[in-house]
Amino acid sequence: MTASNDFTPPPVRSTAARLKKIVSWLLPLVILLLAILLAWWLTQSGPKVGKRAPVRNAVLVETLPVAITTERIILTANGTVQAARQVELRPRVSGTVTAISAHLLPGGKVQQGATLLTLDASDYQLALTQQENNVIRATAELQLEKGNQLLAQKEYELLGSAVSEAEIELMLRQPQLHSLQAALDSAQAAREQARLNLERTRVTAPFNGIIASRQVNVGSQVTSATPLATLIDSDHCWIEATLPVAQLQWIDIPPNATQTGSTVHITSPAWGEQVERRGHVLRLLPELEEQGRLARLLIEVNDPLALTADNANQPPLLLGSWVTLTIDGRELPAVAALDRAWLRDGNTVWLRNPAGKLEIRPLQPVFRGRDQVLIETGLAAGEELVTSRLSAPVAGMALRTADEAARQPAPTGEEQAAGDQRR
Repeated sequence: MTASNDFTPPPVRSTAARLKKIVSWLLPLVILLLAILLAWWLTQSGPKVGKRAPVRNAVLVETLPVAITTERIILTANGTVQAARQVELRPRVSGTVTAISAHLLPGGKVQQGATLLTLDASDYQLALTQQENNVIRATAELQLEKGNQLLAQKEYELLGSAVSEAEIELMLRQPQLHSLQAALDSAQAAREQARLNLERTRVTAPFNGIIASRQVNVGSQVTSATPLATLIDSDHCWIEATLPVAQLQWIDIPPNATQTGSTVHITSPAWGEQVERRGHVLRLLPELEEQGRLARLLIEVNDPLALTADNANQPPLLLGSWVTLTIDGRELPAVAALDRAWLRDGNTVWLRNPAGKLEIRPLQPVFRGRDQVLIETGLAAGEELVTSRLSAPVAGMALRTADEAARQPAPTGEEQAAGDQRR
C-alpha cells in the first residue's frame, strides 16, 4: 500500500504577527512608565514653598492709659420730700372769729408774726380792765397798811418794854403787811393773764410758712380744741433717703446743728436735664428701713418752694415728691477711676502689657459706684487698660491697637500666597 498525499502541514506564523502582538503588550507599559517619569520631573522642577512657623493674628482692641488721680466718692440714692415743720394752729382762748387775713387760704404765704385771724376781744378787754382795777385797789390797801405800820412803830418805841420777837411782829402789823402784799401780787398776776388772753384773740404765724388748709371762717365759734389752719414751714424741708449701711463711711454726717454735712445734689425727671437743687446732710436717723434694712439719712434743703430771690428760677420741691439724690462723699487720693464695664468677671481687668500680650489681673475695688469703681492698689499710672470686649480672652494672646494696625505695611503677593498656602 502506498501512503496518501492528503496531509497538510500547520500554518507557520509570520514574524510580523508576532511583532504586532509584542507591541500591543509593551506600548501601554511604556506609556505608563513615561507618565510616571513626567510626574516625577514636574514635582522636582516646580516652585517650592518653604515651611514657616504658624503666626497667630493679633486681635484689634481699644486701650486707655491708667490715670492715678484724686477722686471724690459719689453716692446715689432716692428720697421723698417731707415737711421740716408742720403745725395745726389752734386758738389759746375761746371766742367768735371776727376777721381773717387774705393770706389765710390754702397755698397762701405768711410771714412769722403776721396776724392770721382775730377773735372777738370784748370780753377779754373787760376782764383786763377789771383786773387793772383790782391791782389799783390792792396797791392802795398796801399803801394804807404801810402807813399803819409807821404808827405801830412809833407806839412800840414809846412803850419801851421788852417783848418777844413774835409779839414785835404782831405789834408792827407784819402779818397784815404780808397779806396785802400777796393780794397785790395776785392782782398783778391776774392782770397779766387778762392781758395775755386779750393778746391771744389775735392768732399769728409762729414761723414763715405756707397755708396747707383752713377750717374756719368769719363768724365761726372756736375753742382751744378747734383747729384753725395747717401751716407748713417754707424756710426748710427734709428729704429722707435710704442707702446701704456700708456707704455711710464715705459721708460727712454733722455731729451737731452748728456744722454742715455733705453736699447733696437733687434732681427730678419733672425738672428736665441740667436742673438741680442743693441741700446738705442733716442727720442720720437711728433706725434702719424695715424692708431693705437700709440706713435712713435726713437731708435738709433751704427755701424748698423757691420763694426768695436767690432761688427765683429754681423748681419748687413739693411735699411727697420722689427725687434722685447725688451725695458728694469724701475724697480718695491716688486712685484709678474705672468705668464699671471695664471690670470683668467681678474683680478683674484686662491689660495690654509692653509685649503686646493680654494680661488678666485681679483687683479689689475700694469703692463701687453706680457708674464707676475706684481702685486704690493694683494698677500703675500709664498701664494700657483694654476697654474693648473680647469674645474669648486668653492670657497671653496677642493684641494690637488701631494706631499699630495703621502703621503696619500691607502684605506682599508672596506673603499673601504663602498665607493662602498655609490656610
